[in-house]
Amino acid sequence: LYSDEAAHFDGTNWTLYIFDNIPGFSNFYCNEITYDANGTVLIGGRAFFSPTTNYCLATFDGTNWQLINSGISGSSVGAIYAEPGGSIWLGSGATFNGQFGLVEYDGSNWSIYSLANGTYPIEEVHDLAQDANGLIWAAGLDHGLVSFDPANGNFVQYDNPANPLLEGTFREIATDPSSG
Repeated sequence: LYSDEAAHFDGTNWTLYIFDNIPGFSNFYCNEITYDANGTVLIGGRAFFSPTTNYCLATFDGTNWQLINSGISGSSVGAIYAEPGGSIWLGSGATFNGQFGLVEYDGSNWSIYSLANGTYPIEEVHDLAQDANGLIWAAGLDHGLVSFDPANGNFVQYDNPANPLLEGTFREIATDPSSG
């Protein structure tokens, strides 16, 4: 998915939202869509306003659209996960100003874990999930299976050259909600 529009199906009818027709959303492109615990639509993408664009997350509550300024220039979202009642996690689909990685948004603050600052071990993130133990799992590019413990800030990279299942690029990830 990489589009300048989004659609909603209510069981009977389709509604098409063209970002260029929404005030303030000209040149916004959608990469990923999910819902938060309140039913708000979260759209991770990229806004091509200028080289210093800071908008990579948009919300839609059924009536109002909002672009959220990440303060991170040149950002693009390739994956998005909303914790039930908690943070929104974004995985970079392209560079966060040279900083591929994982970003947490708690509703007001942004935390960046990246290759550039030495806190995140892989590049592009393609998918995110959370397990029953609260770990955030990221599937990504080149040796790209990582778990992150938000409680202590520790990452574990599952990279084993002797095991071809743990090498290469991971596109999707799912966790068992009953066992982690």
